Amino acid sequence: MTSIIVGMAVTVFAIRYLFIGLAGRYQMPEPIEKALSFSPPVVLAGIVVTTISTMLEVNDDSQSMLVILTSLFTALGLALYTKNLLLAISSGMVLYGTLSLITN
Repeated sequence: MTSIIVGMAVTVFAIRYLFIGLAGRYQMPEPIEKALSFSPPVVLAGIVVTTISTMLEVNDDSQSMLVILTSLFTALGLALYTKNLLLAISSGMVLYGTLSLITN
């Protein structure tokens, strides 16, 4: 069992090292660099959409939905207004936690 885990770890490290470790040695074409710059927002959007849709399916009462949607739209509005992703994420999390504690 340990050899499987070690083998998987070595394989994952080797694959990631090829792209990350060796990337500084070679110049990527401009279109590829531009396309890769969109990866973090796309991944974050996918995570948020999946999480919110799952939370809305699981929580069928209107009060939980109101807490979720209030936190979502507050974080979205703050992100669009300030262009600060860390501030938007943390404020959405704090607002969701606070509203969840107050309403339960």
